[in-house]
Order: sequence, then C-alpha cells, then structure tokens
Amino acid sequence: MYWVKKQQHDFKNDPCGAAELISVIIPVYGKKLAPIVETLRSLRQQSSVQLEIIIVSNGVSEGSFKALGILAGRDIKIVYLGKNMGAAFARNAGVKVAKGEVLWFVDSDVYGVNPDAGRLALEHLKQDGQIGSLGGVIFHGDDGCSFVGGRIRDEFTGTYSHSGKLLDDDFVNTACVFVRRSVFNTINGFADYIEYPFDDVDFGFKVRSAGFRCVGCFECSGLHPLYSPSDNFFYTFMTMHNLLLHLFISYNPATFRALLRKKREMKWRMAPPSKKAAQISRVKPMINKLFGLFLAAGWLLIHLVLVLKLRVERQRYIHSFGDIQVFA
Repeated sequence: MYWVKKQQHDFKNDPCGAAELISVIIPVYGKKLAPIVETLRSLRQQSSVQLEIIIVSNGVSEGSFKALGILAGRDIKIVYLGKNMGAAFARNAGVKVAKGEVLWFVDSDVYGVNPDAGRLALEHLKQDGQIGSLGGVIFHGDDGCSFVGGRIRDEFTGTYSHSGKLLDDDFVNTACVFVRRSVFNTINGFADYIEYPFDDVDFGFKVRSAGFRCVGCFECSGLHPLYSPSDNFFYTFMTMHNLLLHLFISYNPATFRALLRKKREMKWRMAPPSKKAAQISRVKPMINKLFGLFLAAGWLLIHLVLVLKLRVERQRYIHSFGDIQVFA
C-alpha cells in the first residue's frame, strides 16, 4: 500500500528548460472556464518576453474551448486530462510538457496581469539566485485594493508603480506565481493529493525547506476575483481535510512535523490577515477549526476507499503521460 501513498511525480532528473523562455501553465475546469478568455488576453499583452502557454483541461471538452475561440496552435498547447484531477495534479501535468526555464502558474480566473510581469520576473530571478518563487495576487474589496503574496497582505494603490518592493513570505499564492524550473524539479513539484486551499502553502513550504525564498512582488502579480470570506466553514473544512491528507499521504514524516511546527508558530492562521484589525471574538473561529477538524476526519474515514481509489487513478495518469492528449 505504500506506493499508493508515496508521491509518484518524478521531476528531479528533468531538464531545467530553455533559457529566457517562460512556460505559462493554466489549469482549468468547468466552473472556471469562461474567465480564461480575459486571462489569455492579459498574457498576450506581455512585453519583451518569450512565452509558451499551456492550458491543462481538467475535464473540459475540446468543443467547450472552441466555443470560446480557444484553439491549440503556435502559441498555445492544450493538455486534456479527461476528468477533473485537481489543480495541483494539473499543474504537474502542464510542467511535464513545458519547455521554459521559468514556470508561471496562472489560474484561469486571473486577469489584468501587469504587461511587464514576465520581463520583471526574469530580471528578479536573474539578480537573486535565492528567489525560488515570485508573484502574488491583487484583490479588489469593499475597502479598496490589497496585494497578497501568501500570508502577507499589503496596501495597494491600484496601479503597478514599479516600486520594486519585494516581500519575503511563507509562500506565494499559486493563482499567479513564477517558479524556477530548477527549484520545481528539486522539490519534485506539487504534492498532487493536496487541494485548495492548502496547495500553495504546502508548495511554498517545500520551496523554503529547500533553501529558497518565497517572494511577493506587486509588479509580477495579477488581479483575482474576491470570493466568499476565507474564514467561512468550507475553507476551514478543506484546510483540515488537506492537512489530514498530508498526514495520511506524507512524502516525508519529518517534513510534516516541521509543517505542523510552522503552523503553530503562525497560531494556526489559515489565511492572509485582514487589512483591518479583527474585532470579533476568537472563540467562534476556534470552534469552527475544531468542528472542521472533526468533520474532515470523519469524512476521510467514511470515504477512505474512495480516497485510495482516486490516488491509484492519479498514479495511472502519472505513469501514462505519453498517452495523454496534447494538442499544439
């Protein structure tokens, strides 16, 4: 049974990619398909940089892409996985066909990307060899704009001011993040059994554990829709669910213990802090966390067979990458 639990993606011997080429990897599934039109429009406005765009379809049909006018061609590759295998798995699948020395993970609902983002990311990565991941997202809320790297939230004026401001963080939001291919290979990519909202935290932890920096950067970010509050019960449930999955399918128990220690140091905060000081009681959030933990544990016990079945299915996909349809 151990092989079912073990992380099976193997990038460690893969090439580090072509110099000066950025591989943009966009995972997409049905509910997030329509916004990708704006995402692609932003990416095509990038200046003074060479891009290859790889869309990874989590169950979206070829006809659905054609209906939006999206066709595989000279500047776009589309990888069809056949069903929704999760964002982390889709990102790994995209990397398998990527050729660039820099990977740029962009969610299909990110828009308004700074036209200079790619060029500036390459400059920052060349200037500092310790930067492993770079980027972030900008949210428009009722109280104005805010930039979020990972844990850190900062004020944002609403324009890309070329301030050059870099914020060291625990991780970088994977909705818009540049990653060195060499670093991605070293940490063996995303843990494909980790899902939202824990995948970027886990990935950033691995980047930092490998001795590299996770850096938030205004100019290398994109706009992201502001969905329901991050302290809602679904978010709490999924965080606990993924934390337990991480324990159950840990690629390294020592890494998991270190992750728990880090989360204790962060007082178990599971989202970027609000721009405004919280005035509500801490009792309710703690009750939500405990309830989410017990519910997630019960759900996993009840669905243990299904969890293992999905894990086996993902491994079959991993070992048959050559059979996955790639249209270019």
